[in-house]
Amino acid sequence: VIDAVDEWAGGLRFEGLKLRDEGRDNRALWQMIADNVRIPRLVIGDIEAQIASAELGAERLLALMDEMGAETGFEAKRGFEDYSERMLRQEIAELPDGDYFAEGFLDGFPDDPDESKKDLRVAVTLRVRGDDLEIDLTGTSPQLASLPLNMRLEGTVMCSVFTVVRSVLLDSDNHEPVPQNRGIMRALKVTAPEGTLANPTFPAPTLARLQAACTLTDTLVKAFAQVVPERCCAGCSPLSILSFSGVDDGAYWVHMDI
Repeated sequence: VIDAVDEWAGGLRFEGLKLRDEGRDNRALWQMIADNVRIPRLVIGDIEAQIASAELGAERLLALMDEMGAETGFEAKRGFEDYSERMLRQEIAELPDGDYFAEGFLDGFPDDPDESKKDLRVAVTLRVRGDDLEIDLTGTSPQLASLPLNMRLEGTVMCSVFTVVRSVLLDSDNHEPVPQNRGIMRALKVTAPEGTLANPTFPAPTLARLQAACTLTDTLVKAFAQVVPERCCAGCSPLSILSFSGVDDGAYWVHMDI
């Protein structure tokens, strides 16, 4: 994982290609995936399970719209989004206006002679203004050109931000249920300068982004602790994964324990 020097080294890339289109499988694409993984039965089975769950959701959504009407369904969707936004804004509005800063560090690669590859900084500023909240990551270390600790903005940084904001401000233990939808995004602004660990420029590698994401999550909680400490948990640090693999009767096997 840590040897991935760019996004191509991180694995096969499929830019918007359909595995299934109008109910028909693209067998050539399925075969390409199966031919390029060590345990095709496991990988293909995983993908098929994800597709089955998505198709079941689609079927139930269509059935619901047949029952109540499409426009009523879309109106309910808009209502849920407005409700989620309103609930989050109410919580933000109760926070005192101000800027709350915290920083965290990844070890990076301590044995590397290049100083830019160690003690990597994650900087977080919570900027509260009325019922608006900005999470500003300005000050985070520059991206690594050939080591995969960089985080994708949309697929990693935004997920980390939403997870922390919900857990701190909309925790279901002390708040009524709030649907997860784009309404929550309306009350938030995430600023992440391009070319940093938190918003790398392609093709900077991102395969080991989980480690940086855990540090980002901890640092964001640390910033929230300055204004609502009673709602914040202790840091949990990056996750560790034990990986075991081998060959049995000519076939690969793998076990990963998080």
